[in-house]
Amino acid sequence: MITIDPPIEKLTRMEKFALIAELETSLLHDEEEFEIPDWHLEVLRQRQAAAERGEEPTISLEEAFAKLRAERSQAP
Repeated sequence: MITIDPPIEKLTRMEKFALIAELETSLLHDEEEFEIPDWHLEVLRQRQAAAERGEEPTISLEEAFAKLRAERSQAP
């Protein structure tokens, strides 16, 4: 476990987003270290093909966030 100073809880919303962006950039630079298993690529291909055929249900980003918020508010 790493320690962040100041603690994440003390960061502003924008500082948290900046931290996420830095982590994402770092991960993208380390891309060659990650191997995607063949089975996962096949699942992604199947889902993409289904989406292109209109067989995958879709919702907007706003709807997705609303759904996540609702689920989170109902969690114990």
